[in-house]
Order: sequence, then structure tokens, then C-alpha cells
Amino acid sequence: MHRFDAPGEPRFPPYAYRDLEVVSVRKHRGLIRVVLGGKALADLTVPLPAAWVKVFLPGPSGDVGRAYTVRRFDPVRQLLEIDVVRRRQGGALSNWIYERLAVGDHLHVAGPRGGVEPTAQADWHLLLGDETALPAIASMVEAGLPGRSIALVEVPFPDDAYDENPLIQFLFRGRAANDEPSYLETALDSLPTLPGRGRVWIAGEAAVVKRLKRAAVDRWGPSGVTVHAAGYWKMGQTDYKDDALVTG
Repeated sequence: MHRFDAPGEPRFPPYAYRDLEVVSVRKHRGLIRVVLGGKALADLTVPLPAAWVKVFLPGPSGDVGRAYTVRRFDPVRQLLEIDVVRRRQGGALSNWIYERLAVGDHLHVAGPRGGVEPTAQADWHLLLGDETALPAIASMVEAGLPGRSIALVEVPFPDDAYDENPLIQFLFRGRAANDEPSYLETALDSLPTLPGRGRVWIAGEAAVVKRLKRAAVDRWGPSGVTVHAAGYWKMGQTDYKDDALVTG
């Protein structure tokens, strides 16, 4: 078993965690897709798309954990799939998983929690995010949200558009860095008026998310559109705290 030795504040897993074995590791550009298996998944349910689990690795002073979106779950084969995005700034745990995780290793997994409840009354859903939000957006699109769905994801290069879902439109910024205004802001401004009741879901870099949320609320808030925003990471800060999400 490879051990996680990066410094940082330990986060001990709760009592109700599952000990799962890594059965598959597949690397894409900037991302690693991990499939976990084991009898501990026999009673697992993932009722909502974009649900997340807390993944823990053993360290010298306790388990260190981070939240990752459930990409897929196969209850018959008892396989849980997560995508770990490796950002330019990195993150100690994400880097470790990308560089060292191997088939046969074991991870402690708690959850799932969260997710997006489909709103039957919504006439449309608008999903916006960078590469870190792609697993959640792809999960929602595959689940089939009610009404019309528009999914826009900004990624560095075409090779980063690893999810070949025709319902997802990719915006290529042509650079690894996220230190300039997001293409998502321009795309949001150029969207036509969407009539009826809608729902906007935004995730990605915290500062960008705040600007997108403000623009979405200014544009659709008066008409009763629901806007949810989450800061998955923050420029200049590694291992952005999960409890520091920007929500609304």
C-alpha cells in the first residue's frame, strides 16, 4: 500500500467509512479516473447526480481527505467511479493520487453526500464550470435533467475535454492558467434570453464563480430563477477548504 506522506492538517475519517480497493486507474490529460470496488459497496446508494464522497488516504498523523464527485456507480458490479482533476496549482492529495495511486491500493471512502435534486418544474437548466466541475456536470447531464439543458465547461485544451458527451459544449482557453477572465463570463453574457422557470448551477474557481453568480442573479434573479454556486478551488491557495464553498 502506498502511503500519503504530505504535510498538512489530518482529517480523520468518520466511523461509517468504507474500505475500498482500487480496481482500475486510467489517466487522461490533467485527470485520473479511479474505479473502486469491494463488498463494502453492497449497501451503497447514490440517489442524486453530482453527489460526492470524501476520499481518505492513510498518513503518518492520520487520514487526510478530500471531496470528489461520484462520476458513476454500478450497484450490480459494486463499482464506484470518481474523477480526480489535477489543477495547475495542484493539491497535495490530488497530486498524490495522480502520481502514485495504483491498482490494489486501498482508500477509505465516506458518503455519499450532496447532489442535485432534479426540479421537475424547471423549464431549463444552465450548468457552468471549469475542468474541476466537469465530473459533476457530466453526471447531471447523463442523469437527464428535466427541460432543456445547456452545459458549458471551460477547459485548457481539447485534450482536457475527456468526456465526449454531445450535450456538453467545451470552451478552450488555450492555456493551463486560470489567471485571466473566464470564457464562461463571455459565454454567459452572450446567451439568449431563456424563458420560463430555470435553474443555474455554477462551480469552479472561487473568484470566477462569484462573478458568474452575480451576473446570473442580476440577469435572471428577478424572474425567480434559482442560482446555486460553489467554489471548488481558489487561485493562489492549495487544498481549498471544502467548508469554504461559495453557496447560494
